[in-house]
Amino acid sequence: PDEEASFNPSFYDQPPLPTPDMHLAILAHYGSSNLNAVIAPRGSAKSSLCRKDSLCLLASHPTYSIVYATSSNDNAKASGSAIRDQLYENARINDDFCPDYAVDRFRPARGVKPTGTELFYTNAGGWVRCISAQSRSRGLRPYKFKLDDPEFDESASTSMQVIRDYMSRLLFKIALPMVLRRGAGIDWTA
Repeated sequence: PDEEASFNPSFYDQPPLPTPDMHLAILAHYGSSNLNAVIAPRGSAKSSLCRKDSLCLLASHPTYSIVYATSSNDNAKASGSAIRDQLYENARINDDFCPDYAVDRFRPARGVKPTGTELFYTNAGGWVRCISAQSRSRGLRPYKFKLDDPEFDESASTSMQVIRDYMSRLLFKIALPMVLRRGAGIDWTA
């Protein structure tokens, strides 16, 4: 395909930045294990990486399921919208991957399956549920539980013990029980 044909330079204030080498190392880490924890510095595009990884998993595995948990409901909606829009509307992704699954596009026909920002399905059989880490999420059984900076706290006075207790509950009482089946896992990016 012609790289210049679908690139609209007026859409960007500046040209897109190249992918940092750190992202490639993180993706290699994700590929080597089902239980992953990554800590990266502020401003290193961690959320963009989590979204890209989710998009690649959905496009390359037809029945993949993902629970994507972020720090707040607004972040969950933004992440869900970004992943869904790329999967449904990006002609290059649909042209490259959909023929492998005998579907013409990832977007289901209107009214057949949910296509919202917080829960959406693909024609290939995959689904994504984007939630706030504080919201109720029991009963889901995804192949991948992605935690994208879940330790949001509006109050700077919250003690570290309270935050540790919250993260312990999130990890051991909610996230891990979801991914007990073979091949399932967690990617925690902080």
